[in-house]
Amino acid sequence: MIFVRVELWPGGAALLRRPLGTLRISNASDLAKVSSYSIHVAEAANPLTKTSARVGGCRLEAHDRNQSIWALIERAAAAAQTADFINL
Repeated sequence: MIFVRVELWPGGAALLRRPLGTLRISNASDLAKVSSYSIHVAEAANPLTKTSARVGGCRLEAHDRNQSIWALIERAAAAAQTADFINL
């Protein structure tokens, strides 16, 4: 499993950091050369957009594992835009 945590560090200050969201990427095809992944996302409440915290999930199909990790994270983040979300 790959776990990505997104945080805001106002002015670069680690002491003021706050979580914005997480992305969990789990291989669902036994590490095949071309794999499918289960994607789980969570977002913190956002006072600027007045949105509540939410969680969601989706699936990423046919990813060629012979690529950079950033290619997988890019595709997973794009897939997360289509996730079925539940407001918390």
